[in-house]
Amino acid sequence: MLEERLEACVPRGLTVEVINFGVSAYSTAQELLTYRQHASLYRPDVVLQAVYTGNDIYNNHPKLNESRHLPTPYAYLQNGRLHWTPPEGEVEDADAPWYRRWRLIVTGYVRTADVLYSSYGVARARLRLGRDPYTARAQESDLPDSEEVYRPPATPEAHEAWAATEALLRTLAAEVATQGAEFLMVTLSNAEQVHPDLSVRRHFAESFGVADLLYPDRRLHDFAATNGIAAVTLVEPLAGFSAARGVFLNGGYSPETPPGTGHWNLAANTLAAEVAGQRLCSRSRSLAPLSRGTCGDATLQPRHGRLSGAH
Repeated sequence: MLEERLEACVPRGLTVEVINFGVSAYSTAQELLTYRQHASLYRPDVVLQAVYTGNDIYNNHPKLNESRHLPTPYAYLQNGRLHWTPPEGEVEDADAPWYRRWRLIVTGYVRTADVLYSSYGVARARLRLGRDPYTARAQESDLPDSEEVYRPPATPEAHEAWAATEALLRTLAAEVATQGAEFLMVTLSNAEQVHPDLSVRRHFAESFGVADLLYPDRRLHDFAATNGIAAVTLVEPLAGFSAARGVFLNGGYSPETPPGTGHWNLAANTLAAEVAGQRLCSRSRSLAPLSRGTCGDATLQPRHGRLSGAH
């Protein structure tokens, strides 16, 4: 969708190629390594780094990463420098019961098992709570990213996760700039942040003890401004759209994923491509507008016309 949006910005005869390097459950550390080992080989003009605050921050800490059962390298900040730990092969949480460890392994590698377990979770929430599983999540979930990300870090692990995330983003932005490309950090949205019912958003905020659900987005926005990193924050335009139109931006694309749960749906992806595309069309140095105007009528001259995205 982003590629189609950007095609409207380049002169006839030139094309834009968008390459997606996103991998489910990857941390920012893994995304940096993906850029170094794979994406950079394509000599992109622009690198879009998608930051999903729902789990990206805490996936950068071995004690908070919900995907820690998978082999994952970690980076940590010490004396102002990034240091790396090797991937921990098939890490198991010693405190978790054996059946949970086996469930994580099986659902992580067998698609059918993952779908069946997701369906079971939705049915269990409806039977036990008598309401949709989305609203129940705030009170049932024991994952740290379900609430802690919406307020300033209160534990050493959370502080370390944020510090590592910001250091990794600075490092990636610097490496992209060194290779002559443009870096753009794009922060996404969590389902509870963009629920079309404002009372549901308030319910989540109250259950987490915060005034609103925008702490991680504000922090990343301020971080980008302080470090001279170009950034696009999607949560506000997406939240405004869903409230004004009464449209769910998550879920609804499969029986086991009701509206308001799961990943972005078609509406969210369409709007995100529009917002990010407008930013690139109007302000991208790499696309180099030759004449000022709106995204739809600007004449642009890309060097290679290639973008890569990581999430």
